[in-house]
Amino acid sequence: MNRSDLIQAVKALGIKEGDIVLLHSSLGSIGHVEGGAKTVVEVFLGVLGPSGTLLAPTFATSSEVFDPDKDPTSLGAIAEAVRRHRRAVRSRHPLASVAAIGAKAKDLIKDHEKAKTAHGEGTPYHRLAEMDGYVVLLGTDQDRSTLLHTAEALCELPYLSTQRRKYLDAQGKVRSGTYHFFPGPHRNFIGLDRRLREKGIVKLDRIGNAVVRVMKAKPLLDELVAMLKADPAGVLCDNPRCEDCIRQRAAINRWRIDREAFRLVVPSHIAGSTVNEIIDNLTHAGINEIELTAIGDKDIAALNPEEWTQIAKQLTDAEITVRSVASRFWQQAFDRVLYACRSLQARQMVLPLQSGLLSEALEAASHDLVVLMRNGVVTGKRAGELLSEYKKDVLVSFDPRGFLLAGEYPFRKSLKMPGRFRIGQVCVCDSTWGGHPTPLLQGNAEIKEVVSILRCRSYGGDMLLTWPIDHEPPDFHDYTRSFFDLLEGL
Repeated sequence: MNRSDLIQAVKALGIKEGDIVLLHSSLGSIGHVEGGAKTVVEVFLGVLGPSGTLLAPTFATSSEVFDPDKDPTSLGAIAEAVRRHRRAVRSRHPLASVAAIGAKAKDLIKDHEKAKTAHGEGTPYHRLAEMDGYVVLLGTDQDRSTLLHTAEALCELPYLSTQRRKYLDAQGKVRSGTYHFFPGPHRNFIGLDRRLREKGIVKLDRIGNAVVRVMKAKPLLDELVAMLKADPAGVLCDNPRCEDCIRQRAAINRWRIDREAFRLVVPSHIAGSTVNEIIDNLTHAGINEIELTAIGDKDIAALNPEEWTQIAKQLTDAEITVRSVASRFWQQAFDRVLYACRSLQARQMVLPLQSGLLSEALEAASHDLVVLMRNGVVTGKRAGELLSEYKKDVLVSFDPRGFLLAGEYPFRKSLKMPGRFRIGQVCVCDSTWGGHPTPLLQGNAEIKEVVSILRCRSYGGDMLLTWPIDHEPPDFHDYTRSFFDLLEGL
């Protein structure tokens, strides 16, 4: 392409004199251009005129101290041509620098390095939208659109990180900056293109061989912010093998739980068959508290002290807390279960809700353990009567399945039990009237209603996302995802 061809092609994009354009580009995608990258830059500047402004992201090299006057960009020949232009100014941000040429150049890049984020308020990217500018993707896709990071930063998405970098100020002194909500690995930005086209935000055109996407920055940013506020995982992919998106979803899940009054706990028998598998599954789900029941086919009390010590170390190293211990062997080996609680650094011990366990409850309490008494097949009224035999520091582990088997609706009837304000744990497991476990919201246990009303009361106990130990467990990731979906629907 020659200069005349380029001028006509750029004007055909709808770009006109006085506009502000943030250009992401790939020179090679256009085909042969007479004069190369320099010609492309001069053509855009000519179309924009003296009152217009051209910007290009230039980011930073791997230098320990970013020098905006010397450090080249690795974002392509056209971005480098913008940076090297005789009239260009460049922001001093050590992570997300921008080079700009034109009437608004200095206003756009001003104090970029002093902003709290790399891409949010107070940055050239956000100012572009405020000034009603354009984003042009010349031979690149949405995966290269930096303004998408602005939407993430404005929404303060939980998977974003804090970064610290050094740079040279205008006087040549080394300065340090701390920048919050900085983007990291892969996101599915490419998948946004169809949505943006359908909403009329993206206009497709062509320059030479290059497909060009033209977008007004303000409606683009408004659409993305609205989408991400409604769904913080909106730009994450669904590939089950994408470790980046798995980790980022885990960060979102942790953020969701941190906003709740309750604690989310998962029993070991559904989290995995080995300690390593349990750790991997919990980490990927963003869950960091566990009730130890069994490891594989061995009840927790059947393990030896050395194994308890090793399990405790592995979980601690993975930043997973043992919230409670629930052993089926409590009756035959109570002292051993107690020892297991202490070795595993558990906070709570689970016992059945029945008469005659006062001495066991007192013994556990003497070791600073909270006693949770889990109901079996009893009515809510009977559960309250049994609980009244124990001191108020003994709490109920409310199991809807047991109440169903006793013929009661857990929400409509059982939750009104005497002593209901002593509920310290709720077993989140749906079930039929006959006791067969089902996926959440597909049984009769009124799980949605139970969880919802307890959230209304700012319930501060445990939500135990569980499954009967004598049934084949569900797929862990599907099951935990269904719980987070349940929360989103409340």
